[in-house]
Amino acid sequence: MHRITWQIILALSLALVIRFGLSLTIYNNDVHNHIAWMESVSNSGWQGIYERDVSPWASVNYPPISLYTFWASEQIYQQLSQSLATMPVHAALYKLPSILADCLIALLIWVFSPASKKWRAIMMAIFLFNPALIINSVFWGQIESLSALFTILAVLALIHRQSGWAILSATITLLIKQNFLPLIPLFFMSIFLLKSSLLKTISSLLASLALVILAYAIVVPPGQSLLPYAFSSYVSSIGGQIHQHLSSVNALNIWYTLGLNQVSDSPYRTFSLLALMVGVYLGLKWLYRLRANPYLSYWVAVYLTSIWTFVFSTRMHERHSYMAIAYLTFLIPYSPALRWLYIVLSVISFYNTYAVWMEYFATGMSAGWSTSMIFISLVTTLTALYSAYLPSQFLHQNRIKPQVMDRGEAENSLIFRSPHGRKLRSA
Repeated sequence: MHRITWQIILALSLALVIRFGLSLTIYNNDVHNHIAWMESVSNSGWQGIYERDVSPWASVNYPPISLYTFWASEQIYQQLSQSLATMPVHAALYKLPSILADCLIALLIWVFSPASKKWRAIMMAIFLFNPALIINSVFWGQIESLSALFTILAVLALIHRQSGWAILSATITLLIKQNFLPLIPLFFMSIFLLKSSLLKTISSLLASLALVILAYAIVVPPGQSLLPYAFSSYVSSIGGQIHQHLSSVNALNIWYTLGLNQVSDSPYRTFSLLALMVGVYLGLKWLYRLRANPYLSYWVAVYLTSIWTFVFSTRMHERHSYMAIAYLTFLIPYSPALRWLYIVLSVISFYNTYAVWMEYFATGMSAGWSTSMIFISLVTTLTALYSAYLPSQFLHQNRIKPQVMDRGEAENSLIFRSPHGRKLRSA
């Protein structure tokens, strides 16, 4: 763990100001969905929010903690003077939780990466000023960064052998958005490898259950049981609204390559789930095979599962590639191949999100959106396949290359410890 200096605080504060300033310049219409949900809460309360008609905007399809962050943004907006209460400011405040999450992820990179000071500064800058991530949080106003933040906290808790905190962080992630679901098997295997006490694990699971109950308590309609309602409303919104149960919701993945953008996924759902299981298997495989190097094993596993999910699952939106890029950031100092992979994924993700946005405003979505995008989606698919091969270079690696780490840090780093805390012999 590295000390937070005043220079880091200043840099993050500057990044926060720049991001919020940029967020005032433009926003996507999706922000109106979130605003409409909170207007509905103001008019009719929280109970039954998931069944409420908020036409012409989309019905509520995010788990409760996401809604509570929007509510906090709305409360800030309500306190503004009339001169500041403009639509750009309103939209920017709804993007503020995601912008804050981006800055907190950058702080976690600085504090917890075992890389050298130079590399940690580079990683922070790359993350904060990556156009693919900026367009998601700052301009579009999506909340992938909130979900990524708590997933990253969960992974860091596992690296530090704190399974209880990992379970709680994972639960919060699930209550923000469902994109954590493919990572659940990895976390169960991680807790098994850590050999956490049964009592500690059960206590953490009970605390997580209590968190779920608290999160859903105020949204349950009168006369319905809390846990069954929470489960049904959660599952029903996986993949978005009912009209978004499509092979690709404009994500440049394998389904777009096959010409199945904006097409129902009913004929392909089984294949998609089988491909997702392969991605989960690959994550589990490398989590186990690289277990002597916890930092690498966890980040490789969550990255690989996430990119495989984006490429081979149906119902993916263009912005869902954010997760894989965020996790890959923690690995870029340790291999030139990983750095090139990061660049390729970032370029593709930015192009995908930007093109969807421009097409959306111009003519609306269509199945034959752009033939040139098929090539880009093919590159995305090949990138995921290459990612499955890439971890093999770490298989016999007991330590990070010396030039990546500060001198004297290696022997005390978690990079050089087994999952049970024993120091590994340096190569």
